[in-house]
Amino acid sequence: MATTTAILDDGLDEVAARAFQGLFPRLAVTAAAAGLSALVAPWRDCLAWLAVMLLIEITAVPLVRPQSQGRKAGPGRRLAYLANLTTGCLTWTALGALLWSTGTPAGAVGAVILWLSVTFFAQNNAYQSLVGFICSGVLPTLAVLAFMVWGPDPLHLPLAPTAGLTALAFTFVADGMARNRAIRRRADETQARLTESEALYRMLADKASDIIVRYDADSVIRFISPSVRQLGFTPEQMIGRRMSDFTHPEDHTRAQQRRVDILAGRPVTVEESMGTRTRTASGEWVWLQGSPTPIRDEAGKIIGALTALRDITARREAMDALAQSEARYRLLAETSRDAVFRFNLAGDILYASPGARLFGYPPEELVGRNSLELIHPDDVEAARARLISVLKATDEGETPTLNEFRVRHADGRYLWVEGNPSATRDAEGRIDGHTDSLREVTARRAMEDEVRRKSVEAEAAAVAKSEFLANMSHEIRTPLTGIIGFAGLLKGARSLDGEARTYAERISTAGETLLAVVNDILDFSKLEAGQIELDPRPIDPALFVQETIELVQPQAQAKGLELGWRAETPLPAGLMADAPRLRQVLLNLLTNAVKFTDQGGVQVTAAYDAGRLRVAVADTGVGIAPDKMDRLFQRFSQVDGSSTREHGGTGLGLAISRTLAELMGGAMGVQSRQGEGSTFWFEILAPAAALPAAVAPEALIDLDKPARILVVDDVGANRDLVRAMLGAFGHDLSEAPSGAEAIRLAAEEPFDLILMDLQMPGTDGLTAARAIRQGDGPNHATAIVALSANVLPAQVEACRAAGMDDHIAKPIDPTELLTKVARWATEASPSSQSRPAVQA
Repeated sequence: MATTTAILDDGLDEVAARAFQGLFPRLAVTAAAAGLSALVAPWRDCLAWLAVMLLIEITAVPLVRPQSQGRKAGPGRRLAYLANLTTGCLTWTALGALLWSTGTPAGAVGAVILWLSVTFFAQNNAYQSLVGFICSGVLPTLAVLAFMVWGPDPLHLPLAPTAGLTALAFTFVADGMARNRAIRRRADETQARLTESEALYRMLADKASDIIVRYDADSVIRFISPSVRQLGFTPEQMIGRRMSDFTHPEDHTRAQQRRVDILAGRPVTVEESMGTRTRTASGEWVWLQGSPTPIRDEAGKIIGALTALRDITARREAMDALAQSEARYRLLAETSRDAVFRFNLAGDILYASPGARLFGYPPEELVGRNSLELIHPDDVEAARARLISVLKATDEGETPTLNEFRVRHADGRYLWVEGNPSATRDAEGRIDGHTDSLREVTARRAMEDEVRRKSVEAEAAAVAKSEFLANMSHEIRTPLTGIIGFAGLLKGARSLDGEARTYAERISTAGETLLAVVNDILDFSKLEAGQIELDPRPIDPALFVQETIELVQPQAQAKGLELGWRAETPLPAGLMADAPRLRQVLLNLLTNAVKFTDQGGVQVTAAYDAGRLRVAVADTGVGIAPDKMDRLFQRFSQVDGSSTREHGGTGLGLAISRTLAELMGGAMGVQSRQGEGSTFWFEILAPAAALPAAVAPEALIDLDKPARILVVDDVGANRDLVRAMLGAFGHDLSEAPSGAEAIRLAAEEPFDLILMDLQMPGTDGLTAARAIRQGDGPNHATAIVALSANVLPAQVEACRAAGMDDHIAKPIDPTELLTKVARWATEASPSSQSRPAVQA
């Protein structure tokens, strides 16, 4: 197979391709040859020869068409074409024999011409292939020689010389064919090397990220690699155009001169090859750097240049940014009011900017001095530690922090400065010192000291305010305890006549009003200080609304108003909410609605959706003027602030209520029309929750079970009031007018409960409670309940820290007093071991 492939080489495909290209001229020559031969030879024989040649040519067409299209033929197709070629050449030789056989001079001349034509064809058209030359040249020549030697000789010519000359002619033809093949072989080898070199060159150019450009002596681009697409151009768009067409106008002269130098053979310096700006297809400019090499012809003349262009835009931008940064840095250092210094590792000043005049020294006078000489003696050690920390932080990749210290001015005074240190490195990356930018902050330090002083004063004022509120609350609640308590007892006395009962009711109402004012002020103060913490617990929303309405029912009935409520949407069985604070908000809206409504009624609606409870209180009262709506929720503000107003109040209720609603994750608003009434609404975040299990009857508190109780209070009226409230229920009360007396009595006889006032002269309630808890007397584990006008959260917490179990606020609510007395006096008191540790 290898031998067949070597014989039927690629040259045969070239012969076939050329045969297809000369098909029509060859057909014309064939027809003409047949016609001319018919003038000498029998026309029937000529016609038969023409038919055979046409058949040969037609048969050759499908055999040579693929080769004419540049495709290679397989061995089978090549062998078939070789047979066709041989048959054609022999057929032409046969036509010569036919003419020779006519015995006429014209026939002999025609035969010789035909035989020489076949030989010429072999030399000129078949030299690409050795086997082709043999089949189209050697075989027909041998046939001619054989015909001359052994064929007919009608003219009786001496053919030996003719045959010799023919053989000699063929020898020249064979020699020419051999020379042509040698020349062709060398050309093919050269072409192959050139093709391989060009392919390698193009592969390198195609794969290179740099842009390879070859331009001629006129700077016209003759070749450019595909990597030019990074500029948005295709190679076809660039080839044929001048290099200057894409050069930035500002770089045009310099780039053109550089190309002239290159084409003149002058060397290009590094500075001159730092790049030029080149336009991209999008109109942007990029920096390209190249290293051009001249191209010379065979005579050594420079005919162009070859260069590889690399995009250095990022590098140029970095260099420009660095140059600009250095310029800005130097400009800042020279013009900044801050003093910029550079120090070595020993702290010696290597550079001082003009800003150093801040300290009264010329910059050159500071260079060479050690920085520690200028630092306040009290700050020197801190400065040394600071320097070490700066170097260590930089070495570990951390950012040094700002610091402040004092520096001596030339006039002897010290200035506070703020430093921003940063370590510096040498060319080998080793830390060789640090830089610092110092800014005077003397005025700021003075201002900060003033702010701190003011802050201390403000904190002191806040403490004083809190103490004032606490004292005010205590001093007002203490007499109110007697006023409200005894007024309540008077109202309940059966022997009291109508007029006296009216007086007692008015005393009680006035006391309750004053207590509400005190509570509002305390609540608002706690809200402002952020001291109110919510305590959400599961509640029944329907029962909650009903119970709150019942608290206001007597006031509504007294004015002849209808008071009711309804649920606009189904309410959950249980919600998580702070019931006391929620009741405070709803009570405020209800009491306001009843207070400002003279006819009609008040209607409460409740709705629940997506975890939010919405309650609205609508009345048929006087309504609110539009120009006064914005005053509703302002503190100490009332819609009617005149001296003739009908309704009193502090103006804090709505402000407190809205703040509480917002604290519970909701909001509060109002819609009102003057003369028709108002609707106040609020909504809070209240997720659904399961209610706790109902209390078993046997677990209920027994209010009628008597107990031995020690009442401790320095005010006799308060002790009398407690005795009056509890004595009616059969309780046995002992009294102590001071904390010291309470400690003595608690050590001598057992009690079921101790009610302890907090604020007493001498030994106060907290001290007395701690002493009882820490002793080993019979009341070591007896429940102690604070009974005090100190109601602030911190004061209540102090009670628990002292070992008390609960707290009852003054003025005393009889229901709360009886309930807590029954709870702590009838239940088994917690043992001292289970109690929290008493805080001294």
